[in-house]
Amino acid sequence: MTFEIYIPSNLTFQDYIAVSQCSRTLADGYDRKDKARLRASLATNITVDYTFVVPEWGQQEFTADAFVEEWLNPMKLGVKALATQHLLGAPYFKSVTDEEIIVEWQQLASHGRKVAGEDFSNPLGKIGETSDGRSYM
Repeated sequence: MTFEIYIPSNLTFQDYIAVSQCSRTLADGYDRKDKARLRASLATNITVDYTFVVPEWGQQEFTADAFVEEWLNPMKLGVKALATQHLLGAPYFKSVTDEEIIVEWQQLASHGRKVAGEDFSNPLGKIGETSDGRSYM
């Protein structure tokens, strides 16, 4: 049995750097709860396939602004008591055309709830509960 590795012939080094910079900016936007940073990493319209994370969510379409508001709202990653760290593995390019680059990453997302009474804006605040998850992005 063989596995065919997709190696795009039309991906420039500049494209590769752009994808790497955008992905890191996206993870930092999540973790710093920084809407401008997260928004800067997104295309105007995005499709997110949640089937590996929450199968019933399926695939969803967002404008960039709607995605930022959805994920950095106080009911999700915007909770001030929540500290996160999103680590992305090397990008796997699934498709590269003149109009679109589709990339998949392995992701490790660590979430910690800061202890009540801590300064939630302090990145060194004491963490009381943690949970880690692995998924694809």
